[in-house]
Amino acid sequence: MLIKHATISKTGKRHNNEDALRVLNHPEVEGWTGIACDGLGGHDNGEVASEIVANSIAAYWEEFTTTPDTDEKVKKACDIAFDNINERSKAMNYAEMGTTLVMASIRRNSITIANLGDSRCYLIRPRMGVIFQTIDHTEICGEKEVLNKCFFPFRRSAVKPDIFQTHLMDGDRILICTDGIYKSTTQDNLIKIMREGKTPEDIIQTLDDICETYGLDNYTAIVAFVSDGLKYPNSVYYT
Repeated sequence: MLIKHATISKTGKRHNNEDALRVLNHPEVEGWTGIACDGLGGHDNGEVASEIVANSIAAYWEEFTTTPDTDEKVKKACDIAFDNINERSKAMNYAEMGTTLVMASIRRNSITIANLGDSRCYLIRPRMGVIFQTIDHTEICGEKEVLNKCFFPFRRSAVKPDIFQTHLMDGDRILICTDGIYKSTTQDNLIKIMREGKTPEDIIQTLDDICETYGLDNYTAIVAFVSDGLKYPNSVYYT
């Protein structure tokens, strides 16, 4: 498989960017991984939490590159990220901090998607539409929407990622994003953009324009195209 991707992460109308993203290429195992985290804006140190989790997951994936992607691998990486957040919180006088996580890991023609919180991953097949979308871990508390799963210091019960695995096909498109992306437009328009965009860069530019105009939050996205042919130069190609 060939993976072509583009990314964006911007502050938007906030004062600072509490999102974090990482993209990893592992040609030795025909692998590619995209990670996005959204620091919780209702707490201090959201950007600290998102960086810790993004770095922790990426480091674990780098260390265990040759280990097959499984539920246990995802859970172990999340456990380490949780321990790292606890350590940082304790070092900061038990500071409150939290973050979401969404990731997609490709190995040959298979994809593993995991999420905690309301950051999302969409798997789109152009002739069929959305064949998978992560479920937001939210609930209504009073008049506020709150997360019931996320990374938050010393709340291990909230660190239970949803994990989904399936096979990829030529032409599949992947969107990994924080809520600043999908809350700036409608679901129908977001899927239309993903299906009709000619390149990942074109889609990222369209999303950037929308979020700059209508968004109220930080926004982060990774757009990836999957192909079994040499359509895109300067890409990661796996046979």
